[in-house]
Amino acid sequence: MSFQKHQLPLRLTLNESKHFVHLIACIHTLALVASLLNNLPISLKGLLLLAITCHYYIYSTRQKAKHYRLEYNEIGWQLAENDEFLTIEILPSTVVSRMAIFLHYKTEHKPINALVIFNDALVADDYRYLITKLKITQSIHL
Repeated sequence: MSFQKHQLPLRLTLNESKHFVHLIACIHTLALVASLLNNLPISLKGLLLLAITCHYYIYSTRQKAKHYRLEYNEIGWQLAENDEFLTIEILPSTVVSRMAIFLHYKTEHKPINALVIFNDALVADDYRYLITKLKITQSIHL
């Protein structure tokens, strides 16, 4: 008699992370302060301030438009960005911590991709389950 492992599929929808929003706002604020404190002429300072502000606005609107879903099933890991699923391979360089998961993966089209998943982007139980599933599936592939 053969023993088969039956695993329930993992389906997670990544929500907008407040930690990520605050980090991006902090980085842009520091860039604005650095632009004000440099010794460039006023006109160049103004251009830098305008460029940083425009970049923040464009980046934040793009991030709000992105919706990620992460699944693990009999096929393997799959990632959907705006409902287009791609089969991915999780790379060993993926870093898992209590604060965030730095997910490194590859697809057919791109050899290296990265996705940061902060702990507040998922419900606490889902985040812990994702960490466990990543560790289990990585130990199987090694």
